[in-house]
Amino acid sequence: MAFGFDQSNHHTSPVDHLMKVVAMLTIGVALTACGSNDQASGQPPAGAAMPVNVIEAQPTSVPVSAEAVAQTEGAKEVEIRPRVGGILLKRLYEEGAAVAAGQPMFLIDPVPYQNALAQAKAQFAEQKARIEQTRREENRLQGLLATQSISQREYDNAVSDNAVANAALQQAEVRVRDAKLNLSYATVTAPVAGVSGHFQFSEGALVSANTSLLTTIVQLSPIWVRFSFSDNELARFGGHLTEQNVQHVTLILPDGSEYQQKGQLNFAASRIDPLLGTQQLRATFENTDQRLLPGQFVRVRVTTGERSGVFVVPQTAVMTSDLGRFVYVVNEKNAATVRPVVAGNWLGTNWVILEGLNAGDKIIVSNLIKLRPGAIVSPQASEATPIPAPKIVQTPEAVSAPTPPVAPVEVPETTPMKAPEAAQAPEPKMPVTKAPEVAPIQTPAPALTPSQPITKAQIARDYEAYQKRPKRKFIGAHTQEPRFASYVKDWRLKIEQLENLNYPETAKREKLYGAVQLTVGVKSDGSLESVEINRSSGNKILDEAAIRIAKLAGQNGFAPLPPEISQDIDILHITRTWVFKEPPSK
Repeated sequence: MAFGFDQSNHHTSPVDHLMKVVAMLTIGVALTACGSNDQASGQPPAGAAMPVNVIEAQPTSVPVSAEAVAQTEGAKEVEIRPRVGGILLKRLYEEGAAVAAGQPMFLIDPVPYQNALAQAKAQFAEQKARIEQTRREENRLQGLLATQSISQREYDNAVSDNAVANAALQQAEVRVRDAKLNLSYATVTAPVAGVSGHFQFSEGALVSANTSLLTTIVQLSPIWVRFSFSDNELARFGGHLTEQNVQHVTLILPDGSEYQQKGQLNFAASRIDPLLGTQQLRATFENTDQRLLPGQFVRVRVTTGERSGVFVVPQTAVMTSDLGRFVYVVNEKNAATVRPVVAGNWLGTNWVILEGLNAGDKIIVSNLIKLRPGAIVSPQASEATPIPAPKIVQTPEAVSAPTPPVAPVEVPETTPMKAPEAAQAPEPKMPVTKAPEVAPIQTPAPALTPSQPITKAQIARDYEAYQKRPKRKFIGAHTQEPRFASYVKDWRLKIEQLENLNYPETAKREKLYGAVQLTVGVKSDGSLESVEINRSSGNKILDEAAIRIAKLAGQNGFAPLPPEISQDIDILHITRTWVFKEPPSK
């Protein structure tokens, strides 16, 4: 046959054949509809409420506290220097070991001081003999004066010689004591109990009296922690801190855990440092297990009391705008409304809200990026949103349905069949042999394909948007951009605290003159990503000091980027400039 018709099947009924065609076409239409329904099921119906998670605000009490970067120091830090000079013969202690008060630590060559002592004793004996002579002379002349055998002048001279001899004897006695003392100084002992440091000289070296630093001793228990607060931070406490208004001090170790012992404030400066704008503070902690070492960077949390009637809200629920911080609250109409709030400190991973919330408020904590003021929400877990069931279950009914529709399909009989084969066919309705026109049976496959290009196009658009996403942001340490100003202010205060801790006195800044500009990269989790020098005046000491401060701050950990920043920024680069004027003496 011209159309490739199998004559062996010529006995098949045309009606049956058409019914098969219709059934297959119906399946294709049903599958196409299912594909559309499946695609539509991925999106909520227009006007449907957005599912969100909410928490109910309940007033609570939180401690009134603030944290600061701190550095530990020994309660007693003693430099061991020799009080006499000479050759260092021997070290009498183990480096890094604990030493007791009065324990011998070094031995300086004692021979010169032994000789000096022997000489002082000889001079003392000489003066004792001389005083005996002058006393005898005085007694003898006193008897002669009574008989008028000598003049008064001769007797007075004898009395004066005896007095001079007594004074010389006292001087000789003092020289003996000095010689003994210097000899005792040849053995250098520990003035206090503590942990010894590194030996600065080797045995056999020549050391000078009162200048050569041999080692150090640090008393580790109790241990002191030095820190400071700025004026803004002191305002949170209601004023300057004193030993009376501070309840306790908590020490936070570098790994984030709290030190088991609570500390007490043992020093509070009576004025604000005019150069740094901070109040210098110091706390003391018991350290019997020597877990803390001097020079260690830690954090301290100072607690002055308790504040009631505040709310604790997850950090992710607190947003920031040009007008300040706010949260989304669900009203009685299930609409998301903006509620401005006044935030205090962080409490773990939560914000402490001081003002703006009422008891029972429903605060939205999920889908915040998609929310808009006035949007209708469903305060439920997002999993509760029903997914429309696929309608493919109706396909069997469509297949078995209607033999009646077969009648309209008899349209193929109208198709022109001018081929002679039609006359040779045993049955007049042979035009059913338009089996090639059964090609529409394959329409179900094309009907499924539209969903594929749409999905690929969506993926392509999403990937392109992801590629163009601004992952890095460069800003200055004094930026006024509302989204970054609050975070950068906290970051800057932390850097300044470390500067104050490392260089608290003007004398320590003598070599830090010039200018250096650094860019510090902070990851979204608060960890340090990079430190880079942009510009420098060429003072290597200042450059190294600035890099050291930035790395110390990174080791201690910055605050994580808030949601309004981290939602489209992976790394925040903050630029800061250090400028120190050259001292006038230079």
